[in-house]
Amino acid sequence: ARFECDPHDERTIDDYYELVGDDNGIFGCMTLLGCEDTCPKHLPLQNKIAYMRRKLATVQGS
Repeated sequence: ARFECDPHDERTIDDYYELVGDDNGIFGCMTLLGCEDTCPKHLPLQNKIAYMRRKLATVQGS
Protein backbone atom coordinates (compact mmCIF):
# COMPACT_ATOMS: atom_id res chain seq x y z
CA ALA A 1 0.00 0.00 0.00
CA ARG A 2 2.85 2.36 0.68
CA PHE A 3 4.01 2.15 -2.94
CA GLU A 4 0.51 2.89 -4.20
CA CYS A 5 0.62 6.06 -2.06
CA ASP A 6 3.88 7.18 -3.68
CA PRO A 7 3.26 9.68 -6.51
CA HIS A 8 6.66 8.78 -8.03
CA ASP A 9 5.73 5.11 -8.48
CA GLU A 10 4.67 4.58 -12.08
CA ARG A 11 3.39 1.00 -11.79
CA THR A 12 -0.04 0.16 -13.17
CA ILE A 13 -2.83 -1.73 -11.40
CA ASP A 14 -1.80 -4.81 -13.39
CA ASP A 15 1.73 -4.49 -12.01
CA TYR A 16 0.33 -4.29 -8.48
CA TYR A 17 -1.82 -7.35 -9.07
CA GLU A 18 1.28 -9.33 -10.03
CA LEU A 19 3.01 -8.21 -6.83
CA VAL A 20 0.27 -8.42 -4.20
CA GLY A 21 -2.86 -9.91 -5.78
CA ASP A 22 -2.94 -13.23 -3.95
CA ASP A 23 -3.47 -14.70 -0.49
CA ASN A 24 0.12 -13.85 0.48
CA GLY A 25 -0.47 -10.21 -0.42
CA ILE A 26 -3.36 -7.82 -0.10
CA PHE A 27 -6.02 -10.51 0.14
CA GLY A 28 -4.17 -12.29 2.95
CA CYS A 29 -4.05 -9.16 5.09
CA MET A 30 -6.21 -9.60 8.18
CA THR A 31 -6.54 -5.78 8.54
CA LEU A 32 -5.32 -5.78 12.13
CA LEU A 33 -3.60 -2.50 11.21
CA GLY A 34 -0.29 -3.28 12.88
CA CYS A 35 1.35 -1.79 9.79
CA GLU A 36 -0.56 1.47 10.21
CA ASP A 37 0.41 1.66 13.88
CA THR A 38 4.10 1.28 13.05
CA CYS A 39 4.26 3.23 9.76
CA PRO A 40 6.96 5.91 10.21
CA LYS A 41 5.30 8.14 7.60
CA HIS A 42 1.80 7.75 9.08
CA LEU A 43 0.29 6.80 5.72
CA PRO A 44 -3.47 6.05 5.58
CA LEU A 45 -2.82 2.35 5.02
CA GLN A 46 -6.29 1.15 6.03
CA ASN A 47 -7.88 3.26 3.31
CA LYS A 48 -5.26 2.24 0.74
CA ILE A 49 -5.61 -1.47 1.55
CA ALA A 50 -9.38 -1.25 1.05
CA TYR A 51 -8.91 0.73 -2.18
CA MET A 52 -6.36 -1.75 -3.53
CA ARG A 53 -8.58 -4.71 -2.68
CA ARG A 54 -11.46 -3.16 -4.62
CA LYS A 55 -9.25 -2.30 -7.61
CA LEU A 56 -7.54 -5.69 -7.66
CA ALA A 57 -10.85 -7.52 -7.33
CA THR A 58 -12.10 -5.78 -10.48
CA VAL A 59 -8.89 -6.69 -12.32
CA GLN A 60 -9.12 -10.28 -11.09
CA GLY A 61 -12.79 -10.51 -12.09
CA SER A 62 -12.23 -9.34 -15.67
